[in-house]
Amino acid sequence: MATAFLTVCHILVAVVFAASAVGKARPAGFRAFLTTLADMGLGTPGLRRPLAYATITAEGVAAGLLLLPGTRAGVIGLLLASLVLAVLTIGVVRTVRRGGPPVTCACFGRTGRPLGVLHLVRNSGLLLAAVGALVVTGSGPGRAAGGELVVSVAAGAVLAVVVIGLDDIADLFTAPTASTTRATDLP
Repeated sequence: MATAFLTVCHILVAVVFAASAVGKARPAGFRAFLTTLADMGLGTPGLRRPLAYATITAEGVAAGLLLLPGTRAGVIGLLLASLVLAVLTIGVVRTVRRGGPPVTCACFGRTGRPLGVLHLVRNSGLLLAAVGALVVTGSGPGRAAGGELVVSVAAGAVLAVVVIGLDDIADLFTAPTASTTRATDLP
């Protein structure tokens, strides 16, 4: 059971980080992410580009390492993912508490909903998955096999798709307003 949980967490965070890194690395996604960083008040104009590159690199490296659960590389991936998620979560909390004009999330390289409780819950859940996997890793062997591996990988991938599409899912249950309409939704 612990190995299944570990595999689900690794796949969940790896797929989310891979999608985030790829989305931000595209030219339009990179520009949107730079705008998000500026709107959040992070870094000086000269430091935002290196900060964006560092974020994309950390997400990509963590995603790759997380594909090796039960190994030293997998543990390093969990540690890196936990660090990145903690920083991103603090950034969301800081932005939401500050108030002011809404800051749109370019978390996956596209402009989406304004940063808010939904993003805080998402990031916190991913952070709990990464830290939970670290705890499980420390308690014994960490490689699922056979049918358990297939089910665990599938569960992690499905959860990742839900997390990646969380803004779109939330949009299904809320009335569109000027602050939740995406630039891609406009004619």
